[in-house]
Amino acid sequence: MKKTKLFALLLLSFICELNAQYTTDYPFDSTWVKSFSDPVFNLQDLGAKPDDTINDSRYFRMAVDSIKHYGTGKLVIPAGTYIVGEQIIDTSADSPYYNYQAIFKIDSINQLIIEGSKNTIIKAADGLAFGSFDPVSGEAYYDDGEEGFVDWWYRADAEVMFDLWACKNVLIKNLELDGNIESMKVGGYWGHKSSRQCEAIGILALNNTNVMIKDIYTHHHGLDGLEIGHYGIEEGDQPSRIVVENLVSEYNARQGLSWIGGIGLTVYNSKMNHTSRAGFSSNPASGVDIEAEDAVIRGGKFIDCEFINNEGEGLICDSGDGGYTTFENCTFWGTTNYSIWVGKPGLKFKNCKIYGFVPVMYGDDNPDLATSFDNCLFEDKPHPDYGIDDNEWLMFLWGPGPNISFSNCDFVANTRKSFKVTNPDGDFVFNNCTITHRDTSLEDGGKMCSLETSILNNVQIIDEFPEGFDKKYWIETYYTTVENCVYVDGQNVFWGNTNGYSDWIEPGIYPKIKTLGINYPNNKETFSKSDTLTIKWDIGSASDSVKITLYDDCNLSLEIANMTENDGIFNWLIPKSVLSGDQYKIKIEDFAEPKDFDFCDSTFTIDNNIGIEDNTETKAKIIVYPNPSDKIVFIQTNDEKKTEIEIFNILGELQYQKKFYKKHSIDVSNWDGIYFIKCKKQIEKLMINK
Repeated sequence: MKKTKLFALLLLSFICELNAQYTTDYPFDSTWVKSFSDPVFNLQDLGAKPDDTINDSRYFRMAVDSIKHYGTGKLVIPAGTYIVGEQIIDTSADSPYYNYQAIFKIDSINQLIIEGSKNTIIKAADGLAFGSFDPVSGEAYYDDGEEGFVDWWYRADAEVMFDLWACKNVLIKNLELDGNIESMKVGGYWGHKSSRQCEAIGILALNNTNVMIKDIYTHHHGLDGLEIGHYGIEEGDQPSRIVVENLVSEYNARQGLSWIGGIGLTVYNSKMNHTSRAGFSSNPASGVDIEAEDAVIRGGKFIDCEFINNEGEGLICDSGDGGYTTFENCTFWGTTNYSIWVGKPGLKFKNCKIYGFVPVMYGDDNPDLATSFDNCLFEDKPHPDYGIDDNEWLMFLWGPGPNISFSNCDFVANTRKSFKVTNPDGDFVFNNCTITHRDTSLEDGGKMCSLETSILNNVQIIDEFPEGFDKKYWIETYYTTVENCVYVDGQNVFWGNTNGYSDWIEPGIYPKIKTLGINYPNNKETFSKSDTLTIKWDIGSASDSVKITLYDDCNLSLEIANMTENDGIFNWLIPKSVLSGDQYKIKIEDFAEPKDFDFCDSTFTIDNNIGIEDNTETKAKIIVYPNPSDKIVFIQTNDEKKTEIEIFNILGELQYQKKFYKKHSIDVSNWDGIYFIKCKKQIEKLMINK
């Protein structure tokens, strides 16, 4: 194969891989861009001259008139700095003193392209008035009442560089938009209390459909770098389809990005940082604000984005019929305020890093609507340039509502206590998580962690204190449900209560004393049924005998060896009856001292290596364990659909009936004797021993 052809294939593979990571249900339809030809307007051909002190606003207005004439068009803005923003003074009492003049304001255009080039800069003129001003004298006016001040005649808008309304098929790219906040003439507050909610925006895009905003640097605006919305849109309407790529929106006074309505916004590889860190501030001063106004918000997705060092929250979502947004591979870093504030349904976080405080989340009876975090890191890690918010706790969570969940998450408390959680209307659910304590400043005997109204499953609480550190801390639990694989791995933090330390949170759950240590399997290995798996471990200072068990996603799957010699090695023939899966772990524990135990550091896979005879009608559909039992019985199936079972007593009377998916547990502590479990043609005998 020729090198050029090989390179082309590799390049194509890379492009496909790159595009695959930015998946969205609402992609930008670019087919019209490829076929677009005329009309094209060059801003310099219209008379604009960059890199001078002459205001170029009128040439942008000429471009608008030309595009409106044709009903479509492309505006090319060559490299250079263009000054924009004009206000006409009107001293009459029934008009604002500073009358804003539009720059590029357009509506109802189909197929619009606005394209700069490298080093195309559009900069707001010096001295633009912004805020409240007396309509007669033009002096700054202050009236910061409890409800804010909204007298229209006192309002001064500075600039909206690109103002688009009800357009279809829009591409804006390769521009720097400088709001020049340092040189504004700042008046009093207008709008919300202690804020200036007047217009000073890089791009304002309302009621548009199929829009791509790409490679934009928008900064130092008196309001927002970018505002997107769609008034009147309702659930079930056609999507807006707005895509934002490679946006840097920073040092704006109110928001990096405001999303006030729409269905289908995708933002990727973008930064919404340093809001309200230049000039002045307006609430909420966040990186992104998801706030539906006379509309719904649905179908949002942020991928590979940053929300760092904003005066307000990195993300706030607490108003209107909105929420419903996923954040993937994003970084939230609160340096003086909360990293995230969620008060609306449908917010999902995946593979995110959250440095700083997260106080409020949304709970719902429907788990799909409750706030969830999957494979996320929470840590009180100071930013190297801006520090981190000052709080007593890593997480101080207040619901309200059920099903708020954390799965496969790591919580690291370096210089503060870890958790203070309470939920009056439901539980916080922690599944497959670690909580690491490193703070040594708390006084001896202090409460390091409070996990009220929580459900814990496969949660390890880890001590990482200096060698010789001898302070003792405790974990508070009220109305807390503890399931499998929950333990404290260390010698300084203990389950306890306000009366002192306790080894037990409830029967079977205890602090871990780790001298045993599994060495293999330990690195996401894959095995087949009928393989011999050689389990290896450090024998530590445990007794002569150990117990070895298999767990599936932290549920006890089967007993490998009830008692075997503690010699560091055991050969296990994997039975065909074990279901295929990728969440298996081995647990080894001292037979005489169950506090000394260890799990594999990572899960391993038992593959779906099913032979011909395994697929016959005689293959078992269900597996029942432990059998006999006196407390809990687990029933597993590898059927991809729901399985229905019926359980009869020895007299043939129906005792229990259930449909379930994959795995189901039954409390048989009140049963006694022999029972028969029927699943289609299969019947399993179950013994209940008292």
